[in-house]
Amino acid sequence: ESEWHSYPGGLPAEGPCGAGRWHRDTYSLWENEEMDAHIPPFYFTMIAPLTDVSENDGPTQFRLGSHAMPAAKVGSAPLACTELKAGDALVFDGRIVHRGGPRSKTAGARHALYTVHHKWWYTDDDMVPPVTRIENLKPEEVARITEEEPWTKVQRSWSFDRLSLSSEVLLALSLGAAVGFLAAMKRS
Repeated sequence: ESEWHSYPGGLPAEGPCGAGRWHRDTYSLWENEEMDAHIPPFYFTMIAPLTDVSENDGPTQFRLGSHAMPAAKVGSAPLACTELKAGDALVFDGRIVHRGGPRSKTAGARHALYTVHHKWWYTDDDMVPPVTRIENLKPEEVARITEEEPWTKVQRSWSFDRLSLSSEVLLALSLGAAVGFLAAMKRS
């Protein structure tokens, strides 16, 4: 069995919006940011856009070096982002603080696939707030999310790990879907 587990997902966005919330994809392993900063990478996220992503489309923004910083110092880390073409791949350590950039009124559709690769011993099921939050949500924001996203009211226990699919199969499925989408876009 592989020492790495994987799962795919999607990041659709259409229309203008403000920047997303700064966050890490991982939680603190020991609730000790100093210890977390000194362990080797154990969680990677790969984003593969299905459409070109310009500055107007809200590319992912990163706080450089934040994977090795306590939350209190992240705001002083340099900000970086990159424009991507459909089919590019961006891979980053899940501990780096990042967010979706603001989308302008002229932004086109921004659709991307992502695949997470993490060590077998790490599970997202253990993510317990407020360990992963950098910015706290106000009660009215939580209420709005719950109202707009009915799926948040349902506790789900299903995961790709239960299917016993290898990371190679999940990556192939993710990339196959991207290639198929791009081929369909070129035909139309």
